[in-house]
Amino acid sequence: MWVEKAQVPVIMFTPIHRIEGTMYTYKDARILDELNAGAKDHLALTAVKVFSIDGKKPLYEVDFMSINKKFIVNILPQGKFLEEELF
Repeated sequence: MWVEKAQVPVIMFTPIHRIEGTMYTYKDARILDELNAGAKDHLALTAVKVFSIDGKKPLYEVDFMSINKKFIVNILPQGKFLEEELF
C-alpha cells in the first residue's frame, strides 16, 4: 500500500549528537504526530549529517538512518538557522 508522505528537514539532538536530515511524515501530519505514533519505535531519516553535540563539522554523512525515539532529546524543523544560533 502506497501512502503519500511529506519531507520535513529536521535538526535532532540526542545526548551526544546533533543530527540533521530529512524526516518523512504522513501528509499534513506534524513532527509531534510522528513522535507520538506508538506503533513505531524508530524514525527514518535520509540525507543525514551527524555532528558531535558541539561540533561544526560532520562526523559522518549517510543516505539513511533509523533513530530510536527514546534517544531523542529534542527535535525541531530546520529553518534558516545560522551556525552561531545552534551553539
